[in-house]
Amino acid sequence: MKRIAVFIFYDMEGIVDSYISALLSGIRPYIDRLVAVCNGNVCSGEKNIQDYADEMIIRPNKGYDAGAYKDVLMRLIKEETLSEYDQLILFNDTVYGFFYPLSEMFEIIDSQTEVDMWGMTEHSGIGEHRGKALSWHLQGYFLVINKRLLQSRDFAGFWEELEYPATYTKAIFDFEVGISQYLLKKGYKLKSIYAPEKIGIAKDNDFGNLYFSHAYELVVKARCPVLKVKSIENLSGIEALNYLEKNYSYDSSAIWEHYRRRIRNKNVGNDTYDIDALWNFCRKHRRIYIYGNGVIGKRIYDCILEQGYLVAGFIVTKKDMIPNTENRIHELDEVEIDENCGIILGMKQQYREEVMENVLRMTDRIHLFMPVK
Repeated sequence: MKRIAVFIFYDMEGIVDSYISALLSGIRPYIDRLVAVCNGNVCSGEKNIQDYADEMIIRPNKGYDAGAYKDVLMRLIKEETLSEYDQLILFNDTVYGFFYPLSEMFEIIDSQTEVDMWGMTEHSGIGEHRGKALSWHLQGYFLVINKRLLQSRDFAGFWEELEYPATYTKAIFDFEVGISQYLLKKGYKLKSIYAPEKIGIAKDNDFGNLYFSHAYELVVKARCPVLKVKSIENLSGIEALNYLEKNYSYDSSAIWEHYRRRIRNKNVGNDTYDIDALWNFCRKHRRIYIYGNGVIGKRIYDCILEQGYLVAGFIVTKKDMIPNTENRIHELDEVEIDENCGIILGMKQQYREEVMENVLRMTDRIHLFMPVK
């Protein structure tokens, strides 16, 4: 099996961290040629790419990953280079890994020759992104295109017709959702390697991104070899990373190096928690409450317990809106707030401002913990 891979890298500061070296060294034994594309400037750490790439291209960040793929693939198609290969792999720097030998993954891919394009994971299509309805699609951070599709006129046609997305949202719908829907309409077969059914989730699930909602199950039960970068930043992947460290002696130092740089320079999303600061906050308070008992609040709860700290309970705005209310769930005015009490905001950005205002009427800012701004 002859494989070519195209890897996309982008960093706001132009720094190639050492986790990229781990990622590329992990895939290199399974591919014959690696083309690395850097969107924007690279000012340091380029050796982490150069040591593994047969070709390293630096281009303006025009069109996000989609634009980079378009430029490279149109050139390779024109040169008839792709006709030399049985598989094309498209992947980017938004994952940490690889935690397991990729021979396991390729064994699954190569055993089902009727599949034209694989993704590591899929999105059920239920829900929306910024007000626009989604459709079922393979998630674009890791795609494998097999020979029948790779050498087809339809594959070339998609890239010819694709316009450079001007926004991140356009990139999602035009490339990530777009290529899956385009190929399905053309009659090609698409499949995810680590399908929802492998972790006991229905295919028509409403979880959206399983690599957030079920990161642990994907890595531990399905043996998915990667964690999304954002799954560490929003805490959904911490449990899986702890499992890898304990059971496989996985060296996570490169992951934490990258995470801490992004936290330090605030190159992160609005729902990112500074874990080092969180532990420091927990050490300083005898009683810890988490404001919010939804998905984010429960992630924080699990992380705190894993670290050995205790949680006194959850705070909610209206207790009577929660079915099967537990004794550990309180409204704000039921909590004894003093200098020993610390409150962690465990909710999405759109709810935090009002909640923060209410909490600050009762305590000082030093007793309130929230995501990085």
